Amino acid sequence: MLVLTGSPGSGKTTLANKISEQLTSRDEAHAVIDVDELARIHPELDRSPKWANLAAIWPNYAAIPGLGKVILPVLIDTPDDLDQLHLAVGRSPLHIVELTAAESALVERVTTREPNDYWRSKLRGLVARYVERPDDLKFGDFTVDTEAQAPEQSAHEVLEKIGW
Repeated sequence: MLVLTGSPGSGKTTLANKISEQLTSRDEAHAVIDVDELARIHPELDRSPKWANLAAIWPNYAAIPGLGKVILPVLIDTPDDLDQLHLAVGRSPLHIVELTAAESALVERVTTREPNDYWRSKLRGLVARYVERPDDLKFGDFTVDTEAQAPEQSAHEVLEKIGW
């Protein structure tokens, strides 16, 4: 399982799609589960349902014969998030890649893509909080700078590093 984590605007969904395209071009069985989308709800709840929702659908993916690769773009923000991810997917081995970019690039990306001031403001705040995290709240096995290269190149780099 490949987990793509990082700040809002770091390219998790974009990179998941590019990796999926590369695996598809090689005719390799895989799935993409956008975990953040499993938690899109308004008004927001005190506790996100994303991990419970992932746990609920995970058995369906685990039961697919020959599905050896799963890509999860998701924000892992706390040690509890990481624990909940492990609980949701059982003993599946994880490759966790933290996507990075300069704060200015992250802010520009979320400002450009979000549809209204509410979401732009919310995600800019999440970017600020994310980039100020201490090192002990970084969960990637390695990092990929999504600002330094095109998404196709980042996807290729990730696939090479994890041996897919």
